Amino acid sequence: GTFAVLLGAVVSFLLAKSICKPIISLTEAARVISGGNLEQRVIAGTNDEVGELARTFNDMTVKLRESYAHLEETIKEVATEKELLSITLGGMSEGLIAVDIDKRIILFNTVAKNLTGWESKQVEGKLVNEVLRIVNEETKEPVGSPIDKSLQSGNTECGTENDILISRKGTERPIAVSAAPIRNSEGAVVGAVVVIRDVSREREIDHMKNDFTSSVSHELRTPLTSIKAYTATILRDHNMPEETKRQFLAIIDEESNRLASLIEDLLEVSRIESGTVKISRELVDIAVIIEKVLLALEPLAEKKNIRLKTNIGDKLPKLQADESKIESVITNLVNNAIKFTPEQGRVSICAKVANGEMVIRVSDTGMGIPKEALLKIFDRFYRVHRPGKEIQGTGLG
Repeated sequence: GTFAVLLGAVVSFLLAKSICKPIISLTEAARVISGGNLEQRVIAGTNDEVGELARTFNDMTVKLRESYAHLEETIKEVATEKELLSITLGGMSEGLIAVDIDKRIILFNTVAKNLTGWESKQVEGKLVNEVLRIVNEETKEPVGSPIDKSLQSGNTECGTENDILISRKGTERPIAVSAAPIRNSEGAVVGAVVVIRDVSREREIDHMKNDFTSSVSHELRTPLTSIKAYTATILRDHNMPEETKRQFLAIIDEESNRLASLIEDLLEVSRIESGTVKISRELVDIAVIIEKVLLALEPLAEKKNIRLKTNIGDKLPKLQADESKIESVITNLVNNAIKFTPEQGRVSICAKVANGEMVIRVSDTGMGIPKEALLKIFDRFYRVHRPGKEIQGTGLG
């Protein structure tokens, strides 16, 4: 009886060990896999339920590894797409804001940040109307956002010509704004994207063009009126003394030259814009050109009692340049200096060689140019406006 009991105990122990060992092995393998090692395997040494469990565990590990590899690949693709999107949005010249169906911001590029004064982290999840404050330029009343209209209509909607964006700091700037719906794969509207463009520069150019048109009209009308008046007087008065007639004809000739000069300026701008300006290089003497310009403009300076002063370096080298273009540039500089210098002032022209370059400097005792206008003086049509000191011109010289 005792032997039978011992035999039963031994059999029970061996049976328990044969069952527990694979389970312990499975437990250990699960612990290793949970630590990130998906290469772990369990030896399935039997064909019973425990062996089947081990084989199923191994199959699960293989599928888990494949799923993880696929997930890693997907994450890489998403990261690449996100980086590409970030580069694209960062390279845009317009502000871009995307919102969900509840009008909460989900995307906000750098230009939008600069226009609104808000940081990307500050606006995420924020209602777009709290960030994008658009008012009417004249009334300063809030304007209905095109985002609202786009979400409602499902179509692309645009703002008005009088839209003004007010930044977080209160800065105002004119904008062109439009919004388009975002749709899911089923065609349902799930959000909207709004594009904002700063049109300050366009407004400024339009203003400059309007000023230019007005100035050119005046510049053309003034000599034409003078020519017409003197011509009519000569034709009407058959007994006019020859001396008076010669004076009138001289004035007509002077005004005709003024008209021709203005028209040539306009044609030159057109040639520059179309890229058809021809440069004829030859050896030119800067000192001779300066003397020629001063001789031509001396009568204009004398009318205002302005003294023309020169400081030309000794033995200036001759340059390979287009003589007519150089003469035109110097003429414009000196003419502008005389025009904007008060009576009994002084205009100085200096020419010298410095650091291997020819330097020509025109200075005057006039009102000067504000620092904020210096970067714009070579823009077409641009003229510095000064209250009470408006001087006619086209902004082309």
